[in-house]
Amino acid sequence: MVDPQPKYSAFREPTYRHATFEIKNRTTAYYAWHRNQDGYSVEADSVWFHNFYWKSSSVASI
Repeated sequence: MVDPQPKYSAFREPTYRHATFEIKNRTTAYYAWHRNQDGYSVEADSVWFHNFYWKSSSVASI
C-alpha cells in the first residue's frame, strides 16, 4: 500500500472479509457479510431475500 495514500484513491480497510449466502427454502434466502476483527467473525451487514412468486397458497405440488 502506498503511504501516504493518493488523493484519487478510496480508503481501503486491510481486514479479511467473507460472505455467506444461505438458501432456507424456496421462498427465503439470507446473505450476511462478515468482517474478521481481532480474530473473530463479526457480522457487518445482512439482508433477507424473499421470493414472492412461490408464496401463493394456490401453487400445485411438484
